[in-house]
Amino acid sequence: PKRNTSSPPSSSNKNRSSSSQGSSSSISPGLAEWVANQQSESSSPPQDTENETTDQTTDEAAVSFEPFSMEVDNTSDSSKRKSNKRREKQNARKELEEERNAKIGAIVDRLEDILEEKSGNVDDILAVVQELLQVPDSSSQSTSSGSSILRQLLSGKQRYDYRLAWVGSDDAICHVGTGLHKVPLARLQEVFMSCLGRNRLELREVIRILGPFPNVKNILQGTTKINAKNKDMEIVMDSMVDGTGKEILAGTEDNIRRVNLQIEFCDERAIVAVVPPEEGTSRSSPLEESGKHVLVFVKEDDLDEKLDALRVS
Repeated sequence: PKRNTSSPPSSSNKNRSSSSQGSSSSISPGLAEWVANQQSESSSPPQDTENETTDQTTDEAAVSFEPFSMEVDNTSDSSKRKSNKRREKQNARKELEEERNAKIGAIVDRLEDILEEKSGNVDDILAVVQELLQVPDSSSQSTSSGSSILRQLLSGKQRYDYRLAWVGSDDAICHVGTGLHKVPLARLQEVFMSCLGRNRLELREVIRILGPFPNVKNILQGTTKINAKNKDMEIVMDSMVDGTGKEILAGTEDNIRRVNLQIEFCDERAIVAVVPPEEGTSRSSPLEESGKHVLVFVKEDDLDEKLDALRVS
């Protein structure tokens, strides 16, 4: 039989084993859990202190504020007040302009009704013209002016046509026209004035020749100058187209014709002009001498149709 060669365990090993078992069994469950937590915290990475600082700063900024500046509020209120005043002035100006336009329209309609009667009384005509002279100018609210409106009509790009609705005398017609209607067998039919734009003005006169003859159309053209101080308009006529269609240029300064008119009223729908007594002066009473110096022009909406009817288109 084989001999057992293993040696028995030593007493020291026995004591070490029993010592280990005894110490293991002596730790309480709560203590073991605390040890485990400590080991877990020591093994986790450190927290980002920068993020904590940023979050803290953000939270502080979120709850901190500064009161609004009273200066900003005052500026805003002042701007609103200025805007409201500007709007009120615009609305008031618009209402006045609408009232003015309505009044002018009614007066011009009444004037044309009187003129269509053919036998209209001169005093009745002058009474209506006087109403036009009393309508204030839209720009300055001063009566019997209109030089600013006339300047707009002459200098703009749009064309405005007018018909001579009434004139106080034959001398007043000759002051602006050719005077060819005074020849034997000639009768003046119509006179048209057109604002061509860029300070150019055109005057057309249609003359009827008695007998089997066609009507004659003469065209005068010139450049306008306005003197706002005394309401004068100067027409420098430098071109003429006669009844045969031939254009005659002034050529020299001596052949240029200068016509002065005193503008007493001007609107897009009507113009009241007066022949001044002499160059550089004005009539204090435009309707003096039964209006013999007055020319009243009213707006012509379809000039071509009128010329076709007169057989001079």
